[in-house]
Amino acid sequence: MNQSRAILASILLFNFFTFAQESANEDVEEVIVTAQKKEERYVDVPVSVTTVSGEQLEIARVGYVQELVAAAPSVTYNRTAGMRGDGIYIRGIGTSLFQSGVEPTVSAVLDGVVLGRTYNFLANLVDIERVEILRGPQGTLFGKNASGGAINIVTKDPTAESSTELYYTLGSNEEQNFTAVLNGALSDNLLGRLTIFNKNREGFIKNEFYKLDKSVEEFVNGNESEGFRGKLLWNLDDGTEILFVADYENQYRTGIAATLRSMPAPGFIDADPVATNAACGVVPSEENTSTCMNNPAFSELEHSGFSMTYTRELNNHVLKSITSARESYIGTEQDVDNHWDAPWTVGIPRNGGFSETTQFTQEFQLTNIESMNGVDYTVGFFYFEQELFRNFNRRVTWPAIGFDGTGYFNSTVDSTNWAIYGDFTREITNSLDLIAGLRYTNDELSYDFDRPTGPIIIPNIPPYKGSDSGSDNNVSGRIGLKYNYDADSMLFATYSTGYKSPGWDIIFEMTPQVAARGSVEAETSTNMEFGLKTKVLNDTMLLGITYFDSTFDNYQQQSFIEDILQFRLANVGKISTSGWEVDLFGSPTQNLTLNAGIALVDAVVDSWSGAQCYAGQTEALGCVGGVQDLAGAEVPLSPDFKASFGFRYDVPIENGDNIFLTGSYRYQDEFQSNWNQYPNSIVGAYQLFNGSIGYESGNFSVEAFVRNVFDEFYVNNYTSGGLLGDQMYLNQDYKKLLGVNFKYTIFGN
Repeated sequence: MNQSRAILASILLFNFFTFAQESANEDVEEVIVTAQKKEERYVDVPVSVTTVSGEQLEIARVGYVQELVAAAPSVTYNRTAGMRGDGIYIRGIGTSLFQSGVEPTVSAVLDGVVLGRTYNFLANLVDIERVEILRGPQGTLFGKNASGGAINIVTKDPTAESSTELYYTLGSNEEQNFTAVLNGALSDNLLGRLTIFNKNREGFIKNEFYKLDKSVEEFVNGNESEGFRGKLLWNLDDGTEILFVADYENQYRTGIAATLRSMPAPGFIDADPVATNAACGVVPSEENTSTCMNNPAFSELEHSGFSMTYTRELNNHVLKSITSARESYIGTEQDVDNHWDAPWTVGIPRNGGFSETTQFTQEFQLTNIESMNGVDYTVGFFYFEQELFRNFNRRVTWPAIGFDGTGYFNSTVDSTNWAIYGDFTREITNSLDLIAGLRYTNDELSYDFDRPTGPIIIPNIPPYKGSDSGSDNNVSGRIGLKYNYDADSMLFATYSTGYKSPGWDIIFEMTPQVAARGSVEAETSTNMEFGLKTKVLNDTMLLGITYFDSTFDNYQQQSFIEDILQFRLANVGKISTSGWEVDLFGSPTQNLTLNAGIALVDAVVDSWSGAQCYAGQTEALGCVGGVQDLAGAEVPLSPDFKASFGFRYDVPIENGDNIFLTGSYRYQDEFQSNWNQYPNSIVGAYQLFNGSIGYESGNFSVEAFVRNVFDEFYVNNYTSGGLLGDQMYLNQDYKKLLGVNFKYTIFGN
């Protein structure tokens, strides 16, 4: 790691704050968040929350949910081959698995609508008002699969001022992005906003097999996205508001391909992996950016939905109803063995299939406007219904014996969740408030599974058909104190709990023995937080500091069994995570905006005695009977230290034009990628710089930008080694990227 760059960043940061203290002359613009299901000032909310504005997303070059790691230090992202198993993590806690019967630990909410699976919210971030990262268990107000936290995405609403905004980006990897936003009044009481977008870029991983067969893609991990969002805001004469939202998005990705870091071990997958890779031209290394895929590989995501939010004031109360229906589709093709199949090789050239989810949600909220005898409250009812259908198929070949077999399964998972909740704040003194909340949750779950095909070597098991059902309920909540030091400073201390429903290990290798294990137990969590929210630097900046200590019981996670090439779902006995988080953002001068964040997280396994061993692990290294005891081990995908910093500085010109500079920096400490603690899957520390310079003149602006200014190679995550070798997943900015943004705005009358 080049420490001089870190020192340079520290010096710049110090100089910015020194300059800010000397030049501050305006109060910070109030930041509104909805972390408690109502609009409140950031400094009034006794919740550990990072709020990332649309402008901050642009500065950090965040275009997808997966890239939030660049703007929110508490967030990490786990990349997998088909996107279906990708995971979002907060404070080291999240879910990254392929089973259809398990919900994510981190919930996502889009314009008030809860999304049921991780791939339901792997979406483009276009025309965004803000993204709120709610850290720690959100068991009272959000509840649904939020035992580890929630990501609340708020898109821009229509406004009365008529405008048309056009955005166009050209960049490295033949990137071309286009966005158009039409906004304004359609009548005296009807406002509308329409956002359409199209994004394209070529792949950044070279497929060496293209030299042998021009029918395959030469570069993989490319992306094509298109979609729209339409909003209508109807203001009735009695003060009632009705917001209609319709959206659609399609993403097509070529890959997602991993690259070999080290050679696979000889075995039944490949008797001579050195010769196989040499014949294709792949040279495994620490910075290998090529692969050899002789079969098509892609992921296609499609989301669509409609929601209606009804808001009305009723006798010192606000009644809100949110009704939504959504559909999602994900189709994948994976070249599992990730190399050219030689004649002696047992190949898994295809893991494929698709998943379809349909969901319906209904939520009612009632919130008081003015305190009633010193009491403020929000009460509500939540209903969620989802059906998930999955088709999965696998092809296995063994040319040496003339075997070429395909197997498949179909499964359906139905889940129904309903809850009632209440959150209350009681004034004890003029400065001290009591906080309390409860949520009762009921889950009904069932699945049907049918694999009519017989043995295909991997796995060598007979057909199976079965089903199961179950139910569970839970009471979660929070209690705490909030002390208002003054109008713009607040201290809080809370104790909260979270819950995630039970789940099933629904995989291709389903057998009567696997089914007999039943569901994994519900995941529960507890969390203590002590925090400060205040204004600093002459009230020009907002500061949030939080200490947290969380424990998770029966944490649901999957591990990979190398010897039989299977994933297995299990409850980790107990894990804990604790640390500090700091958020700082605002405008210390008229022309300067800043945002900075730090996350210090210590996430460890307290108890898990039945964890799978990693490839090559011996008894001397702790593997006994095929399992290991992970007590005291590091929780994967949880760096001990992360930091981010961003700024925009404007230089007005006398003729009314403007020059602006933006920059962002993030540092991430090393972390373990895999639950089995494979030593070679530790991702090294890295730091990235982005920067841009732009010019604004009237309705037009142009901006030249650089991502990864110093061209620092880094890895998103590793998979474990053995028969498939050490493989690594890269992000497109593993190398320097250049581009230019254009914006043109037309204002109406």
